[in-house]
Amino acid sequence: PDAPSRFRFGLRARMLLGHVGLLAIAVIASVLVARQVLLSRLEDRIDHELAQEVTELRILARGRDPQTGRLFGTDVRAVFQVFLRRNVPARNEVILTYVDGRFYDRSPTLRSPPYRLEEDPELIARWASLEETDEGEISTPGGRVKFLAVPVRIRRASPATFVVAVFRDREEEELNDAITALG
Repeated sequence: PDAPSRFRFGLRARMLLGHVGLLAIAVIASVLVARQVLLSRLEDRIDHELAQEVTELRILARGRDPQTGRLFGTDVRAVFQVFLRRNVPARNEVILTYVDGRFYDRSPTLRSPPYRLEEDPELIARWASLEETDEGEISTPGGRVKFLAVPVRIRRASPATFVVAVFRDREEEELNDAITALG
C-alpha cells in the first residue's frame, strides 16, 4: 500500500525543491566568492595606502618648508610637522613619528582609534630606533593592525622613524557589513 500522503511529493514539488536547493547553493557560493575578492582588494588597497604615505613623506622631505620657503635640510621635526598638518589620514589609518628614539607626534584623527599605538611599550621599542624598514601585521587590544615603518634618513639629522598603520579589523568590519547586505 501507499505511504501516507504527507510524505509523498509530486514530481513538480521535487523539481521545485531541487531548483530551490541549487539556487541556495549558488547564492551562498557567490557571496563567499565575492567576499574573497573584496578581501583581496582590501589588502591591495591597504598596501597601496601605506606605500603612498611613505612616498609622500619622502617627496616632502626633499622639498621646501611651505612657511619659510627654505629647504628642510636636517630638520626632521619640521618635515614631520608639515606632513602631519597637511595630510589627512584615511579612515582607520594612523601616522606616528619618532625622533631620537622617542615618540614625537601623531596624525589627528576624526574618531578615536580603538587602540593608542603610540602608548604601547613594545611598539615604541620596536619602532622608535628603527634601522631598516619594518612592515607586517600585529595584533593589538584594538584588533589587527597592518603597518609600514620606515627609518627617515636625512644626513646629519636626528634619527627618526615614520610609521603608517591601518586598523585592519575596522576595515574588514565595513566589508563584512556589505557582504551581509549582499547576502
